[in-house]
Amino acid sequence: MLVIRSGVLGGVFLVVGCGSSSSSSSTPSLYQTWEVFNSATGEGQGLTFDSNGNYVHEVLQELTVNGTLSNNLETEIETGTFVLNGTGSMTLTPVQWTCSGTYAPYAATYTFSGGALLFSVSGTLLDLSVDTTPASQANGVQLTEGCFESSGFVQQALAPVSQ
Repeated sequence: MLVIRSGVLGGVFLVVGCGSSSSSSSTPSLYQTWEVFNSATGEGQGLTFDSNGNYVHEVLQELTVNGTLSNNLETEIETGTFVLNGTGSMTLTPVQWTCSGTYAPYAATYTFSGGALLFSVSGTLLDLSVDTTPASQANGVQLTEGCFESSGFVQQALAPVSQ
């Protein structure tokens, strides 16, 4: 599962064992796991939306060992609820986050282009694809939850946010 947070590009969002089937119509369903990953840098993000109004956003960074990408990932996670405000817009309300501090609800826009989800928050546009990676490929991946701060990654557990 992948997660995105406004202002925290350059990480990777990984959702393991989560997702849903895609729509059979020409427009994909929003209600599934979406991801973007740069295999050259080991960075990515992911978003999962469900039909009950819940979402998960992850920002991931794959760590390197002697200049080679490893199976160790640092991940910043945000979970919450969302409300669709009409065609192409939504309000997301964070409930839990692996960073400390306040995190107010925020607006996002989205559209579909071909099979991709174009998701925009505060001027940052993500071009996401449906996550088709089988959960079995996550074997051996080590995730460390925390927060990407200006000084680096700080290990921290998912906790309720204050708004």
